[in-house]
Amino acid sequence: MDNLPPSDFHFRKAWAAEAQKIAAFLSINAGGRYQPTVLHLQHHAGTTWVCEQARDEIAGILLSWISPSQYVTAVIEAIVVMDGQQALANAGTLLSYAINHYEQLNMRTLVAPANLSSSIMQVFLEHGFSTGGNEQELFLKKQLMPERISLKNKKMRPTMNTTNGQVNEQTLFEYNQEGDLIWGTYAGGAVARGVLVGKMNASYDIRFYYLQLDANGTLHEGNSSSSTEFLNDGRIVLYENWEWTGDKNGSGNSIIEEIKE
Repeated sequence: MDNLPPSDFHFRKAWAAEAQKIAAFLSINAGGRYQPTVLHLQHHAGTTWVCEQARDEIAGILLSWISPSQYVTAVIEAIVVMDGQQALANAGTLLSYAINHYEQLNMRTLVAPANLSSSIMQVFLEHGFSTGGNEQELFLKKQLMPERISLKNKKMRPTMNTTNGQVNEQTLFEYNQEGDLIWGTYAGGAVARGVLVGKMNASYDIRFYYLQLDANGTLHEGNSSSSTEFLNDGRIVLYENWEWTGDKNGSGNSIIEEIKE
């Protein structure tokens, strides 16, 4: 947090036990725009920051939470500060704390509602947020991690496969990538050696073709369609729909995750 501006105020995480006090502050200072319940505030105390003056009087609140529906996305639901000379500086410091916190959690994206006062909106813009959405639903957004997924120099292992597949947790995949071209090798478990080649599209979905030699010395071939995502800790995961071709029949699903190193 060395990049935060100096302040005469104290900043800290909220406590669940002070939810009633926070609710009262928001009711008085949010101009009717934001009135969460005490239960809501208790539940999200771990991702709420408080700006305090002397005598433990609240001067500002930032309330946020990790979205259950938007993958690796956190929502800054509100920043409310008392009027005064330091109001916008306090709002900026609260926002800096939240950004730092979610960067440490490897969130990919921060979003916030766009129905803010013009001064608070400016604080968000100064911290790298941009506006998005449409006339019906506007929002503010900041990317914390790069959007692009690349398998260059990635090592991955399956965490799930249907029973008619041959790869399992013992199988190590080693990928490489240049542009949209992907290639790699894999071995372990029932697979003595496998090779694959694939192509990634603009949505980071991949079409793979593979040839493998199993532990009994038999060659098999197949293909798969894989969607890609970031996990909460920043690792890449492949969700694969695969099928055998050639002399072997059948299809299935597997999940392959980047290894923590």
